[in-house]
Amino acid sequence: MDYFKSNPVGSEVHTAELESKQTNRLYIRPHERKPHDPDVGFEEYVYYALYTRAEQDSHPSEPSFVDGFIAKVFPRRMQASTGAGECPPISSSNETMIEDYGVACAIVSDEEWLNASRAFRTATSGACFFLITTDILGPFGVGFSLGTMGWGPGIALYTVFGLTAGYSGYLIWKCFMGLDSYQFPLKNYGDIAFRIYGSHTRHIFNFLQSIQLMFSVGLIIISNGQALSQVSKFRLCYAVC
Repeated sequence: MDYFKSNPVGSEVHTAELESKQTNRLYIRPHERKPHDPDVGFEEYVYYALYTRAEQDSHPSEPSFVDGFIAKVFPRRMQASTGAGECPPISSSNETMIEDYGVACAIVSDEEWLNASRAFRTATSGACFFLITTDILGPFGVGFSLGTMGWGPGIALYTVFGLTAGYSGYLIWKCFMGLDSYQFPLKNYGDIAFRIYGSHTRHIFNFLQSIQLMFSVGLIIISNGQALSQVSKFRLCYAVC
């Protein structure tokens, strides 16, 4: 990160280094690589992640706490003002055509690839706020859990699991900020496992995440069935509901 502080994004030193890499025969541009290319080294992921974080740090500062809270509760998809973080328009000079075996194809520049990668990031803070506040899988069963275990064990268990969930979220955030970039975006947990441990671990993570989603759906079905059984005063088994 110290390199990007001394040589910020867009500086002459940084631009010259990128141009020298692009002229090198051994250099392969990120958008020319295959998805989940095993030839991409861990250092390359970290380098582009630092490049992306430095570019994001160069954007205008965040609003105040009150304005930020209002923006999270009532998000606006389109901003009227233009800022430094917006994608620049694609110039006609980038629309270069080449002839290869009689077939015309367009050369995608690095700037166009970065703009397309930025356009994929459609999640907003309002969407994250909505997902967090509407996730009722845990609190929905608090009454039944406390009634079964008691106040002491129930509160202790919820506190321990809450701290564990917070620490797990912190670790995921560190991994995401350290490996995600516009050139190589992170899309799921399998991508994190792939960049750290390899292809086989990515398949294991995807399989485990599929099982977790199946358990989540099963939990919703069982919870709704139990609620219907309670409404019917247990004249119907919740398994039937």
